[in-house]
Amino acid sequence: MKNAINSLSKEEILRIRGAYTAKYGIVPDDSLTCLLCELSEVSAKIDQSVRPYQMNSFWTAFAFGLGKYGMALIIFCCIVLLFMYRNYYGSIEQKEKFDSVNQTLNKYHNIADFEDFIKDSKRVINPTGLPLGTYLTFTVSKTVKNGFSSSTQGILKSDSIVYVPLYFSPESEGH
Repeated sequence: MKNAINSLSKEEILRIRGAYTAKYGIVPDDSLTCLLCELSEVSAKIDQSVRPYQMNSFWTAFAFGLGKYGMALIIFCCIVLLFMYRNYYGSIEQKEKFDSVNQTLNKYHNIADFEDFIKDSKRVINPTGLPLGTYLTFTVSKTVKNGFSSSTQGILKSDSIVYVPLYFSPESEGH
């Protein structure tokens, strides 16, 4: 501290002491005056070194303002939001499918007995020669074909294909 006081002339110390006494009404001692002098020199150097940047483009200034990882953070947040959105609406679709299956199971209590037929069947909409509607089709063997009665289980259209009606279109009700 003594070296800092010795490097300042007595006139500089008196000038700094007078400026702070006039501003704050307190007479600082020599060491406080040297600290205040050092602080003013450091702030003057900082003011000289800081220069404002002039950007030509808004987007360049925006990217510069975000810093090193700002754009990556924005992209990451967008991806997370997209996944959350997709999972939310995906869960709604899954719930609708579950509700549909649950309604079918509640409507037809013995549907589990026909599980193998349903797994092997194909869904056909408006086949030719039948009333308009949606049908499940599956191939049957001769032994099963002999036990089928078309009035209760389905419609036997050809040698080995059975059409089981799921529902009919409103246009076909008049036929």
